[in-house]
Amino acid sequence: RVVTDNINHVITVYVTSKATSEASIGRLECDNAIREMETSKTFLQQCALQPSNKYTYYEALDHVIDNSKRLGEAMTHIASASKNTNHQLFSQAVQDASKAVCSLAESSAQASYLIGISEATSTKGSSAIVDQPLFTRSVTIIRHACADLSNTNLDRKE
Repeated sequence: RVVTDNINHVITVYVTSKATSEASIGRLECDNAIREMETSKTFLQQCALQPSNKYTYYEALDHVIDNSKRLGEAMTHIASASKNTNHQLFSQAVQDASKAVCSLAESSAQASYLIGISEATSTKGSSAIVDQPLFTRSVTIIRHACADLSNTNLDRKE
């Protein structure tokens, strides 16, 4: 997560140095926030497989409540900043909302994980419809076969 945050920061700094208008900086903040929130999806997708942090259930629940409040406040600030065309407040509010959503996803994933492992009747999830590693190997084999077929140096027996 720290690596993702740093990469997003580097991208923002690079792009911000090229774009100087306040409107484009606000757009960049929105793009950065969207990237951060998209990376937090992995917490929700992996929540049944592994813990996302070391919170107990009640700590995770407290973090969910706190981050829900932070998200509500950030959304209020976004609306206010938009109405008053305050670009600096808007950018800060977007960052706050993004951080709240990411923390909310992480805490929710942890709570889900703890609920799942504590349930006596809980079983491991069913396998996916498509076996991704098998699919990838099949694509590789097909590509090699096509390359061999198009190779004019090979004879029919090979």
